[in-house]
Amino acid sequence: MTTRGARPRVLHVIETLGRGGAEQALVNLLPALRERVDVHACAMREPYSHAESLERAGVPVHLLDLSYELDVVRGAARLAALTRRHRYDVLHAHLFAAELAVALTPTPRGRPKKLVTFHNVGYDYWVADTARKRLRRAAHGAILRATMSAATSVSRAGADSYERHTGLRPIEVIPLPFTPVARPAARPRELVREAFGVPPGRFAFVLAGRTTEEKGHALALEALSRLRDHPARPFLCLVGTGPLDAEIEARRRALGLRGDTSFHGSQPHDALVELFVSADAMLVASVREGFGLVALEAMGLGVPLVSTTGGSLAEVLDGGRVAFAATPGDVDSLAGAMRRMMDEPRERERLRQLARRRVDEVYSLERIADTWASRYEALAR
Repeated sequence: MTTRGARPRVLHVIETLGRGGAEQALVNLLPALRERVDVHACAMREPYSHAESLERAGVPVHLLDLSYELDVVRGAARLAALTRRHRYDVLHAHLFAAELAVALTPTPRGRPKKLVTFHNVGYDYWVADTARKRLRRAAHGAILRATMSAATSVSRAGADSYERHTGLRPIEVIPLPFTPVARPAARPRELVREAFGVPPGRFAFVLAGRTTEEKGHALALEALSRLRDHPARPFLCLVGTGPLDAEIEARRRALGLRGDTSFHGSQPHDALVELFVSADAMLVASVREGFGLVALEAMGLGVPLVSTTGGSLAEVLDGGRVAFAATPGDVDSLAGAMRRMMDEPRERERLRQLARRRVDEVYSLERIADTWASRYEALAR
């Protein structure tokens, strides 16, 4: 137990420190938390892409070097050794394998406390339609209910989903923060656009995210194909990589969009920010989202946004009131929202300002870091 006046010592445990939404969220949040809490980070296996930036920000990082995703028994043993060495008050788990490893870590005399944060609506699209899947879901819920002292989600949609599927209650909502970043000024806007394949004079949309079904890349390409005769000559820059890379490339070819799109792999966050602020608009085509960090970053950077309201995106977008909103999975709706973005400059500016105000009021880094510090202090007592 922490002594009066002592700061809680918290270990954040995540599967990897690669370039994903949950990983980027830790990179954004932990340096601010460090001013309030004695915070460490722990990645279970490679990639460790963000480890260096966390260390530079003064956050100690521990690497477990596990060989595969569900090597959770060995992970728990290594977490137990870390806990004995550093005397953590709280183990904070992020994502499925980390949840299991933290759950299995011994807690003599009830210390450290265990906390889980859900970053998605996983069981809404990982459908338990076989006996084996139903057993896995039931076991997951039973383990969480037996071991976790508290649970949070980054969105109300995620909290509702995990309460329904795992029986873990209550799940408190603490959203991800927008981390202020300096707008890049090193290169002229046109040079950045050229580097990402955007021809001069085109209205450039950027879609950034892993190439998975829920991110809606195929829907975005179909919507773009319906706008090829628009006088603004829309161009779509796709940034990210994942299991559907080959399918996305094939779809670009089939729709005849290779001259209207560029397709890039994973990029460092600084390069992404530079691209975002050099684009004319951001595009989020997701069928569903556990949070919607890219949408939040666009809003905070003052980049006009076209977005579906899939999953928790409706929460981030204040019910769709701060963006040109589209119905998830509806190509006509998405194409219509993109058309309005190009056709209505006054509305574009009005929504951009509303979005920036919403970030300040709801998603500020200082506000959310204070919330977490209070949560850890209460849990560590």
